[in-house]
Amino acid sequence: MLAGAFLAVHLALWVTSLSMTSVLSSLVFVTMNPLFVAVLDLVLFRERTSRLLWVAVAIVTAGGVFIGIQSGTTANAGNLFALGGALAESLYLIVGRRASREMDPVSYNVGAFGWAALLMGLVCVAAGKPLLSLTGRSFLWLALTAVLGQTVGHGLVNASLKSFQPQFVALMLLWEPILGSLLAFLVLGDRPGPAELAGGAVILAGLALGIVSSRRSAVEAPAGAEGQPL
Repeated sequence: MLAGAFLAVHLALWVTSLSMTSVLSSLVFVTMNPLFVAVLDLVLFRERTSRLLWVAVAIVTAGGVFIGIQSGTTANAGNLFALGGALAESLYLIVGRRASREMDPVSYNVGAFGWAALLMGLVCVAAGKPLLSLTGRSFLWLALTAVLGQTVGHGLVNASLKSFQPQFVALMLLWEPILGSLLAFLVLGDRPGPAELAGGAVILAGLALGIVSSRRSAVEAPAGAEGQPL
């Protein structure tokens, strides 16, 4: 239930931000979770984090901040909503890491997604938001998003938490602003500028460093007390 609640908060804040700021800025700020995950995991659970992974987190965070600053958006409220969504997703990943050690991925996904859907539905009802006034085309796109983005995307993220640190999983999620900006260009004609391209290159460099760090930790260090690769 706790994971579902954090997922619901993440989705509510992030989707709200999309109506208040640009797609690229929203994606950049909502994927600032590597920094949140690394700090929260260290403070709450004293998880060991390699220095190289900290460097990777710093690089990808710097790349994301650079894109956000250079984007020229003045929609600060939307950016703050997206940043709040990043914090909620970080807590979701940390809770998922714990739960993955006790539950199989299918049971965890069903439980987390089910609670998130229920809580989001209750929030919509309480806020007086219409749930059935969308067109058939809109429902089709929502269904496609639910299958690909939620069931497949988040399902794979949750499954990966059993084998990787939340910091590394959060790093991989930083593909989202890069791929999201590409889709925005193809679908909406939103062409990324030099700043977005430069920031994306920095993020990719951080991702590569994160992969190297994860593999090195798995080879050089013994598996943790629970027998999980770091």
